[in-house]
Amino acid sequence: MGNNPDPPTEPELPPAVPGKKRVFTEDFRRRCVAYYDSLPKDGSKGAYLRRCGVFSSQITDWRRSSQSTPAVSKPGRKPTDAVVVENAQLQAKVAKLERELERANTVIEVQKKVTSLLEMHLEPKGDES
Repeated sequence: MGNNPDPPTEPELPPAVPGKKRVFTEDFRRRCVAYYDSLPKDGSKGAYLRRCGVFSSQITDWRRSSQSTPAVSKPGRKPTDAVVVENAQLQAKVAKLERELERANTVIEVQKKVTSLLEMHLEPKGDES
């Protein structure tokens, strides 16, 4: 029995500040998980959670985060490759230029029709001499 370490003692809760979100240190979380795991399943785990004011899901998350290495990821959109960004910009520019070309071709067609109508209207008629 001399080789067995003493069971973990209940960690002391940090003082609560009214109106502020509670933030637990990593050390406190590790000690909470160790103490929670050492408790028997006779209802004392639930009583401990109520005393601390935490949920069992928080204990599970703390256990998971202490067992795994922290992932270096930030919330938000994933960074995109510079080539992908440039490709999207070029595709947008090509689409814009194609719309402008279509508009210009339509204007040219209208101008041709107006010119042909004016030529028909201004042509001298052979009967008026």
